[in-house]
Amino acid sequence: MQRWVEKIYEHSPVSLQDAMISVYGLKLARIRYAGGYKRYREELERSQYFSECALAELQDERLRSLVRHCYDNVPYYAKLFRELRLAPSDFRTTSDLPKLPLLAKETVQSQPGQFYAQNYTNTPAEIVSTSGTTGTTLRIRVDTEGRRKNYAFFSRFKSWTGVGPSGRTATFAGRTIVPVKSQRPPFWRHNLAAHTILFSSYHLSEKNIPAYLAKLCDWDPHLIDSYPSSVEALARYALAYGVRAPHPRAIVTSSETLRTEQREAICKAFATRVFDQYGGAEQVCFISQCEAGSYHIHPEYGVTEFIPDEASDPKSACRIVATGFTNMAMPLLRYDIGDLAVPGGTPCSCGRRFRTVEEIIGRADDIIRTPDGRRVGRLDPVFKGLQTIRKAQIVQEDLRHILLRVVPGEGFRPGDLDSIRYELEKRLGRDVEYTFKLMEEIPVGAGGKFRAVLCLIPKESFPIHRKTDGERLP
Repeated sequence: MQRWVEKIYEHSPVSLQDAMISVYGLKLARIRYAGGYKRYREELERSQYFSECALAELQDERLRSLVRHCYDNVPYYAKLFRELRLAPSDFRTTSDLPKLPLLAKETVQSQPGQFYAQNYTNTPAEIVSTSGTTGTTLRIRVDTEGRRKNYAFFSRFKSWTGVGPSGRTATFAGRTIVPVKSQRPPFWRHNLAAHTILFSSYHLSEKNIPAYLAKLCDWDPHLIDSYPSSVEALARYALAYGVRAPHPRAIVTSSETLRTEQREAICKAFATRVFDQYGGAEQVCFISQCEAGSYHIHPEYGVTEFIPDEASDPKSACRIVATGFTNMAMPLLRYDIGDLAVPGGTPCSCGRRFRTVEEIIGRADDIIRTPDGRRVGRLDPVFKGLQTIRKAQIVQEDLRHILLRVVPGEGFRPGDLDSIRYELEKRLGRDVEYTFKLMEEIPVGAGGKFRAVLCLIPKESFPIHRKTDGERLP
């Protein structure tokens, strides 16, 4: 959203903000669910119960088509194939993929135009920014039909939760839908076009959580779609103080690693099941839980490889390397996502012959604490769209001081730091001092894992106190 539009939105009354969000929601719905969406969704409904052999044939067929497309239309791959003396005919099945080297995120970041398909130059598309676990800003060009395919997969996953397409939804995400300076409810806005209430993830303090829970109970959503850290804060408050929480049919979590203790607290507080999912703006891999609880790799989405990572703990952890089938405008072959997972081996009782994943280890970002008691997770959106930032890390040294380690990229200007400060203030407020440190490289942590957000304040310094007899709830 352009900054002048943000200013108009920020200074508009809540009713007008609801209207603006609803209009934008209607626009998104037309993009996501028009065109070939219905056909993609129907195909996925059939293929989810294919045999292993049929799924393998489907992957092989799509891989051959994708490789030919890359060879004919994508400059980076045309050059790579010539250098390796490879031709599309060298790729008959998914077992041929290792003939290509792994593709690092930094390679795509440094020359994104080389990955744009030339025959998609005039095709409707959108630039999607992501920084992900590694903190490396990346811009992905996604064609409109590619987005519709992506949402067809999400719709199939949503059906596994038992929630229909028109079910009432409560969403906690990274958009700043409520100005951070707001001190009183409502900390949410309505998207009437999608039958959804969008809740701010940046106002979750103990003082504000009762208002969140009350609104959620009033809305009585069929589905809560949230970052784990956001819904966990609500769950732990409800459990600690005995406050009523809604009982949705399901809760969907994404964008952060869902820890076992988080899942247990959320399930107990909301008396429902949690369905976790894993994906990304690059559209190369989609993993989600089914009704039987297993994590499944969606094979029609692409080919996912697990490369052993000896430096990791546990030793069974592997790097996720994926080749996506959904985005023809900017296809990526053998893309090293930078996250880790533990592959599964036992077939699932749900009946689908999809490969399983035992555990997803990536995206274990820390939670930032604010002076007014809020817990804020998933801060990587503050770097989205900044091509001049090669890598960044947010380090909270104490409640009122945050250090930002920044590795500048080509074309970097000091004004880019002002943009980051602006985005942080929108989410964390102005009671925090932000210090920037330009670096040539940011060291990784234990096991070679980079942490995009690092909180150095002991977690025990922020307990949620249980209500004692006679104590009045805030």
